[in-house]
Amino acid sequence: MNDARSKALEAIRSYRIHGNVERVLQEAGAALLEPLRMASYLFGHLDGIAEGQLPDIASQLEDTDPAIATAITELVWQMRVLWDRRGQWESYDELMAMGRTGFKLISACGVHATPQPNGTAYINVP
Repeated sequence: MNDARSKALEAIRSYRIHGNVERVLQEAGAALLEPLRMASYLFGHLDGIAEGQLPDIASQLEDTDPAIATAITELVWQMRVLWDRRGQWESYDELMAMGRTGFKLISACGVHATPQPNGTAYINVP
């Protein structure tokens, strides 16, 4: 999990040479979102067997990159809220919060995606 940031930074360094914004978003995004995917499976399973006593997320992430730890904590909270409201969701839009968490992590690590009115995104790698 701790090499996700370094893989994302390598993708950004590589972008400085190739200039392909789609590629940098895909490479950095894949590296950064993998820890979120793994955490969603892990904490979803742990919550499922917890029998009311949910595991403390922060204690499991002490040695994790702070941006990734924040995103995982936010994601697990969102998953728990969604689980508590299962059957009451008004639309799939309620799931979009998890996607926004992923985009915030990618942005915090140096790849900024700004939605455009036509449905595309402007990608900026400062």
